[in-house]
Amino acid sequence: MTSRRGEPPDCSLCPERCPELLPENGEIMELWSYVRGQWRLGGDVVAGLDYGAVLAVADALGIDVGPGVLEGIRTLERIEKEKLVERMAR
Repeated sequence: MTSRRGEPPDCSLCPERCPELLPENGEIMELWSYVRGQWRLGGDVVAGLDYGAVLAVADALGIDVGPGVLEGIRTLERIEKEKLVERMAR
């Protein structure tokens, strides 16, 4: 992607840009990239992630789901759930 002047865009201005990834969060983001679409829905309500699917994918990837990974996934779930609820309200 380039600007009209043929220059690369300034991605620091993009509201959807990815944050800096700390090395210790690599496994969390890898797992999230696979499970971010595994939501449990009940009618018009977003219940949350399907943790059975999260654990199965983590196992397939060889990721140990200890407290740190679980907390990271829960944090990303909360953020994404807020966005989904907001979009569904429109």
